[in-house]
Amino acid sequence: MWIDNIRIEIDGKDIGPYTELELLEPIHINPENIIPIEDASSFARIPALNEKKIVAIGESLHGSETFDELFYETVKYQVQHNQCKLILLELDMSTTFAMNSFIQGNENFDADSLLYDLRYISYSYRQLKKTLLFLKDYNRSTEKKVHLIGIDIGIPSGVVVLPRFYPSEYLYMLNSDFNYKKIDTICYELRVTNAYTNPVGIELQKLEKDARFRQMLGETELKIFSYCINNYMKKFADKANIDLTAHPALRKEYEISREIWMFENAKHFIDLICGQNSDGKVLIFGHAAHLGLRTDGYVPIMISIFIMN
Repeated sequence: MWIDNIRIEIDGKDIGPYTELELLEPIHINPENIIPIEDASSFARIPALNEKKIVAIGESLHGSETFDELFYETVKYQVQHNQCKLILLELDMSTTFAMNSFIQGNENFDADSLLYDLRYISYSYRQLKKTLLFLKDYNRSTEKKVHLIGIDIGIPSGVVVLPRFYPSEYLYMLNSDFNYKKIDTICYELRVTNAYTNPVGIELQKLEKDARFRQMLGETELKIFSYCINNYMKKFADKANIDLTAHPALRKEYEISREIWMFENAKHFIDLICGQNSDGKVLIFGHAAHLGLRTDGYVPIMISIFIMN
């Protein structure tokens, strides 16, 4: 079947004007500044990869295996040659708990299992698996480990339900070697409740001071986990189970706040892993529209890769 004419309307008006984005300033790209990435050696011709502490790869769409392959190759280069110690992804923070534990060498996790429920998300399964396996192998032989963390906070489209599946699976697998009954109880409560409501929310926050739990996670993973849980509680706990379709203003507020939250999360994790006294570099991968958003609202459309100070 061939459709040569299609018309889409909103309230009786053609959709055309709604799809036009007004650019606040023209985009000028000097062809002489374009460096083709032909193979791994091409990265050495980009001095900013070595000079800048934070490198952001901005994609125009999620799920492109070409972009994800570029991400994988950039991770390899930055980790092997430029002391990159932190990878930040445009993924909900809770989905990366297990990924980070896996690359730290925790044998309770394996790449296929922890990626199984992410196979339909915005990354190439194959490239993300290659990245995790590379980072795990690299971390085996280095004292200063590389960490991989999500910076996004998922904004629900309907009912506000706090992330519970990934924290539950993460805690359950960590507890395999400890058999701490308290953790099993919390995992069960997470799976049967729709939010971090009492008492499970309070118990999650208390884990930060629990001696056995601190032993399970270690200092850095504990700080990552505690920050994420406290973040979810602060932003969503009092609004759990609210139907956002009946509160369009709140939904819009969340959507706008998401940009700020991602910035705050990225800044927190950069300070935690690659702070002022660290020579470790940072690699961020996500939509260019998020990574390059400026205070005047301008978005760098169609820029595939750019460097941040």
